[in-house]
Amino acid sequence: MKKILFLTFWYPDEQNPIKGNFIVEHARALHHAGYNIRILAVRVVHSRKLLSVGTEFFKDSAGLPTYLLTISSVLHKWIYVAIPLLSIWVYRFYIRKISREFQPDIIHSNVLNPAAMVGHFIAKRLGKPHVITEHWSKVDKFFRCSIFAYLGAAAYREASAITVVSPFLQNSLQHRARSPEQISVVPNVVDPVYQYQEKPDDDSLQFTVVAQWKPPKNIELIVGALQEIASESSRKVVLHIVGNGELLKPILENRDRFSFSIVHHGFLAKPQIAAILHHTDYFLHCSTIETFSLVVAEALSVGVPVVASNVGALPQLIDERNGVLTNNTIAEWTAALRVALQWDFDRREIARKASQKYDSHAVALAFGKVYDRLEGKGKQLP
Repeated sequence: MKKILFLTFWYPDEQNPIKGNFIVEHARALHHAGYNIRILAVRVVHSRKLLSVGTEFFKDSAGLPTYLLTISSVLHKWIYVAIPLLSIWVYRFYIRKISREFQPDIIHSNVLNPAAMVGHFIAKRLGKPHVITEHWSKVDKFFRCSIFAYLGAAAYREASAITVVSPFLQNSLQHRARSPEQISVVPNVVDPVYQYQEKPDDDSLQFTVVAQWKPPKNIELIVGALQEIASESSRKVVLHIVGNGELLKPILENRDRFSFSIVHHGFLAKPQIAAILHHTDYFLHCSTIETFSLVVAEALSVGVPVVASNVGALPQLIDERNGVLTNNTIAEWTAALRVALQWDFDRREIARKASQKYDSHAVALAFGKVYDRLEGKGKQLP
């Protein structure tokens, strides 16, 4: 099997245990499929010191070999955007700490800024094919604002292949690719803990939301619409909120004013979220942009119908068989919830179709097809 160096600057830590978890799940899918894959994770973090560099090698909970480079500095924000400096730094780390024991066939970078630009630098020096997987919703802003936009353009243009997590993101990147054939869609992986179970009977209406509660997410529209639904329903309405963030403060401070119950769970591990979803009637997701939405895919994999904003990639995950799409006003969200409450969804079928798309085996096969097209595409610098 091919040897893959999987480069990311988004990686879970104690402060943010879900940061880049979808990237790690891609790597684990390839690892379980038999690829000789190693993660190279780079953290650039704040410190009171001018500069401190730490390195670590370990196997994560799935047995995936991981190299961790941590750059700590009072100037961390400047270092993070200094792409040429970062590229040399990470390349030297590879040469000194990795190259003697692991020489990859493919460099696979995740997210344009800064990983794909750093990966482009490394791949050219090693003469290896470079694959970029894009998850990021702020690519256009980067090209408008960054002085290193030319490096991003070169990384995309010269990549051996680009994968994106949704057709929506594919369409938005077409004009930055060398050709349409350069881009393939490979979705995110849904953890196998999210599996169908028959929902227990319950007299109440159980709704669930899961997010890091900061823009572009919107909890106020959901709460406003549920207030209308609760006033119309003879059943008790309960909203389960998973996650933390600035948007929750006014909601939680005023929860006694609503006609429905709010249960705030905070951050939960995946098995705990899956357990809540098994008792959920409808999953709700309100946002102004989504390049994929892993939480929606997870809910669908359990068989929970979804009511969500009609934005970004969400129309490519949701149709009339598994949910309802709506524009972002309280009136339209309320109308969408009324429609969902009237429809008879086949939860088992929702789960079956989602698992076909998002399980780790299907995703690894999709990446494998991309890798198989790359023979001889690397070109080493003189």
